[in-house]
Amino acid sequence: MIFLGLKIEKVPADFVAKWIEYGANISTINWYSFGVGVASLIIIIGWSKITHKIPGQLIAIILATLVVQYFQLPVETIATRFGGVPSSLPSPQLPVITFELIQQMFAPALTIAILCALESLLSAVVADGMMGTRHRSNMELIAQGAGNVVSVIFGGIPATGAIARTATNIKSGAKTPVSAIIHCVFLLIVLLFVGRWAALIPMSTLAAVFACSRL
Repeated sequence: MIFLGLKIEKVPADFVAKWIEYGANISTINWYSFGVGVASLIIIIGWSKITHKIPGQLIAIILATLVVQYFQLPVETIATRFGGVPSSLPSPQLPVITFELIQQMFAPALTIAILCALESLLSAVVADGMMGTRHRSNMELIAQGAGNVVSVIFGGIPATGAIARTATNIKSGAKTPVSAIIHCVFLLIVLLFVGRWAALIPMSTLAAVFACSRL
């Protein structure tokens, strides 16, 4: 579990096996990671009671990162877990498509497309319930399909709307789809200019951010 900083070499994909593995490795808990995660939760929840103009998640991320780096705490960060954040966009490249490849990948691709569609529509329903709006399913799926086609040219993988991100966005004060555009622009800026600093964000703080999106 990222929030607890457990040292597990390989986490099983199966749900039950995953929790058995967590229990077997509970003695490896990193109390620094746990403390940073709890502090991040307190900041996020407490800040939301003060103001919504500046997201508490952003405050928690900045403060936690500064504290971890200043005191050199042994806490897992994005850099230590994934090897850092790239500082440039991948070069566009058209994939080589053959009939044999189409035969091989058709069934898996169709399965992924269906799952992505269901996940996106479920996220839209959750957003409707939180905001009292009504989404347009056809537009959601067409936009998702177009985005995934363009993403492949840059070496991307299929993406979908996610309940956690949607809920976090709304709870941070988002009211319109413009927030998603700002989100993408901000990520692009992070990628191009501040990737090496973003890589210092503690993983337990990110876990706290996603945990708060469920509250």
